[in-house]
Amino acid sequence: MKTLKNNAASMLYEKAKSIGKERPDSWRCIHLKCPSTEQNQPLRSSFVLRIASDLLADEDGYIYHCSDGDIFILFQGALMPILRKLGGKFDDFRHERLDNVMEQEHIGIFDLRMQWPDFYEICYNKALKNFPATQGTKALPAHS
Repeated sequence: MKTLKNNAASMLYEKAKSIGKERPDSWRCIHLKCPSTEQNQPLRSSFVLRIASDLLADEDGYIYHCSDGDIFILFQGALMPILRKLGGKFDDFRHERLDNVMEQEHIGIFDLRMQWPDFYEICYNKALKNFPATQGTKALPAHS
């Protein structure tokens, strides 16, 4: 997977827009929420990113590391093989049933075929939040 760090929220938003213009049927996303209130958030986020990048290096897709510490793993295809790989290092993904993984407060899982509007809204709000105020309101991302 390709890892994107610089301006990741904007790039994630642009990718979400392009997926919406195509057919989002085969796309999946795993959102790892890393609260900015956490004391060691930058270190934890970087640690998680490095391990996830290593585990998923041979997979097609994108890993977005946003400036607030959140990580989005965006890919096409089946969800469970990706969750199993992550489960090799992260206990939160070591569950036989997807429902148990989705119960984790800091994990969001999206099947974009059914949840594209929700995913898009998160991406839009994250891009808007990270948008530099110096660029003025005319340059704000358009909400489609």
